[in-house]
Amino acid sequence: MIKDLILRTSRAGNVLDLMGSCISSKSFKNVVSLNPENAVVAVENESFRKIYFNTNSIAIADGIGILWAAKMLQIENVSRTTGADLMCEIVKKHKDKKILFLGGKYDVAEKVVQYFKNQVNNNGEFIALGGVDKNDTNLINEVVKINPDILFVAFGSPHQELWIESNSEKLSKVLCMGVGGGFDFIAGILPRAPTHLRNLGQYRDWE
Repeated sequence: MIKDLILRTSRAGNVLDLMGSCISSKSFKNVVSLNPENAVVAVENESFRKIYFNTNSIAIADGIGILWAAKMLQIENVSRTTGADLMCEIVKKHKDKKILFLGGKYDVAEKVVQYFKNQVNNNGEFIALGGVDKNDTNLINEVVKINPDILFVAFGSPHQELWIESNSEKLSKVLCMGVGGGFDFIAGILPRAPTHLRNLGQYRDWE
């Protein structure tokens, strides 16, 4: 099962191309991260596992543990792409789009929006909708009303991926990605590992 999950992941450059194509064509994709924790949950949770094999999903290998597992299972050409780095790259490349940052505690989403406004000269629209209840059945209607091109969701796994999947029909023109603690990293609430440690085994051909 773990081998099948790893085989579903895409290389960094392919991910950017796929995401860019979906944004341009306004079609739905659910970008899901595969790290050791998610792999364990996916084995035990059938609904979560199915998302990785859904044709509407793009899976990325996020975590050095996945690279170690790939090596042990003799799977070649697996590259690590951290969710936080991928989110930053997508924002930079598509700064002319309407991007919604959904979830996180308190004012974290607002801090993320401010961070990106300071980092990129955006001519699109960055919107924060934080401190929400992921179980609120009216939440998806708020998102639809905003009508984003790109949606980053920080509900934690597997909640964010399952929420996106369950609302895929209403998000049929949106590129969606669950980012877990990515908002906290960008907002400076949680420290990231030093760069040299994050780059261990990491391949990013967009640089």
